[in-house]
Amino acid sequence: MVQGDILRSSYMLEERLGKSPYAETWAAVTNEACVAAPAGLPVVVKILSLGDMPEWKGYDHFERETAALKALHHPAVPKYIDSFRHDGDDSQGTEHRLCLVMEKVPGRSLATELEAGRRWTEPEIELIFAQILSILAYLQAIRPPIIHRDISPKNLILKPDGSIALVDFSGVQDAVRLAYRDTTTMMGSAGYAPLEQISGRATVRSDLYATAATVAQLLTLTHPSDLPLKGLKPDPAALVDLSPRLAYVLDSYLDPDETLRNLPVDLAVEIL
Repeated sequence: MVQGDILRSSYMLEERLGKSPYAETWAAVTNEACVAAPAGLPVVVKILSLGDMPEWKGYDHFERETAALKALHHPAVPKYIDSFRHDGDDSQGTEHRLCLVMEKVPGRSLATELEAGRRWTEPEIELIFAQILSILAYLQAIRPPIIHRDISPKNLILKPDGSIALVDFSGVQDAVRLAYRDTTTMMGSAGYAPLEQISGRATVRSDLYATAATVAQLLTLTHPSDLPLKGLKPDPAALVDLSPRLAYVLDSYLDPDETLRNLPVDLAVEIL
């Protein structure tokens, strides 16, 4: 795919945001022919090339993300717009592709902010923490609960109004399916994924660990993998002074034992 290609006569590709061996992500804009959204709307298009895919796991992740975005309705989650098969009426010929179109969330990722040298005050970080936990409370309230499996600064967008959005649901899975399926597929990012997720058994509490690891990085400007340890638990308090309430929530969710990450999410939001 190249800049200027138009998919389904509706979505003009403007900038490639990412590329893997079998998939591309593009910033695009809708035109007057689009029936799924108003013309001129900024969107993100994920494009899966079926011919390039070495195995069906990529297809499975794509289908799960599509299903999740269709089902989720939350202001901090990208809105599903469209999905379709595209058979190559563009500059690249007739290769078969699957496309997922979603709302483009305005703002910059927390990873980009960190790379730019952004520093936050503790009250600002507490607000970010509470917002992410509120998103997780929504995902956990769905039946069966939804597990994101890749919460990290790159997948959290700081919007211009200061609110946080959670993006990239390609690793999403429901808790029931994960509990009864033996899998060696490890979704997640190094340093943010807890031990049970690394072993292929993510739970809703895995997302709590990843959120706390992200918050610890915002506080210390240190990657979670490089944080000092207290026993087996990352210890951000060894690097920065923390308020008692923030230290309590972080300590609860950074426990390597998932059974001890038992602080209710709604209570954690109230504490923060």
